[in-house]
Amino acid sequence: MAPSTRFALLSLAACSAPDPAEAPGAPPPAAPVALEPAAEAAPAAAPAPSGPPALAPVPGALAPAAPRAALPADLPLPFTAWTTAAGLAFTPDGGGPPVLLERAGLRVDVLALGSQSVQVRCVACPGPLRGQEGTLPAGALRGVRTSGAADDVLAVMLASRAAWAGGRDLPTADANREALCALVDHGFTATPAEARFAWEDGEAVLRWTEGRWALSSLSIPTGAAAGACAVKNPRAPGGPR
Repeated sequence: MAPSTRFALLSLAACSAPDPAEAPGAPPPAAPVALEPAAEAAPAAAPAPSGPPALAPVPGALAPAAPRAALPADLPLPFTAWTTAAGLAFTPDGGGPPVLLERAGLRVDVLALGSQSVQVRCVACPGPLRGQEGTLPAGALRGVRTSGAADDVLAVMLASRAAWAGGRDLPTADANREALCALVDHGFTATPAEARFAWEDGEAVLRWTEGRWALSSLSIPTGAAAGACAVKNPRAPGGPR
């Protein structure tokens, strides 16, 4: 074969040889993959609490009112009021340690008003605190003439107290209204569904239903309670004129 012919064949063979990347059976080159940051692992869910759920706040019953909002500003001192919350710290005069009042709705006489505390005499506080003078936090008292709604258990019972003190709406014609007033004055304990006022052998039970507190049962105390309906406010229902 002539040298020129051999060179032409070699050149043709070289031009027609397949590219290694395009050879039959060779996989196509992989497309580039964009790297993304790994997602942060979600925090593990907290274990479900054991036991019954916590009780919700009693509607309108145990939360202290805004400072001074529940006390009429125009009453001469002293005047009658009731505590609006359970667990208030009563600090006796004379340097004694504070004592927590377990009930709400306890009757006191307000002796002096301050921006942070109120000087009171504990009229219906339990045990040795009865009759003692001391201080309570400001904003946790309700005055005689302060109105309230049907979702406020203390307001509901104070309205009944005012009626009973005036001889109206008594459970029976011969009911001892002084004992009924004392029953209210000694306060109550409550759950979200029920409030209980108790004194001596008497008890009033209110139940939360259809968005309001309503009296469910009432037993009148038989203990002596002379003068319990009188309050230190000459313009209050049931008080001295």
